Amino acid sequence: MHLLFATSIVPDGALASGYEIANAAIIAALRRAGARVTVIGFTWPGKPAADPENTVVLGAIDVRTDNASARQKLAWVGKALLSGLTFASAKLRAVSDSDVLAAIERAGPVDGYVLNSVQFAGAFEKLFTDRPSIFVAHNEIGRAHV
Repeated sequence: MHLLFATSIVPDGALASGYEIANAAIIAALRRAGARVTVIGFTWPGKPAADPENTVVLGAIDVRTDNASARQKLAWVGKALLSGLTFASAKLRAVSDSDVLAAIERAGPVDGYVLNSVQFAGAFEKLFTDRPSIFVAHNEIGRAHV
């Protein structure tokens, strides 16, 4: 079984927050259960994916509000208001639906989606309806979602 683990920020190997620890544990558990897992999402700027052979990177992005300029914050608010997305999901709309679809294709045929981040799933909601999916809810308060 090949699962696509869709998340806002892909693991970079630094287990600096509960979000990152949970992601690593979930991915490892799926693999121990026999699933092939490919991760899709963004990297932190300057941080490579921990498992590049099994990761499809959409680009580098810093979604931390505390690091953003006032101009960036206003742009995120505007994008959220115009799109109807939550503020957190609007931050991830740095790429188009067609970019995400192309990335999903690069992962190869998948049997299902593990939607790990409500922000990512919300930003690209319509793209994950063609296969069975499961949403994994865990404490997402961490540096990726502040």
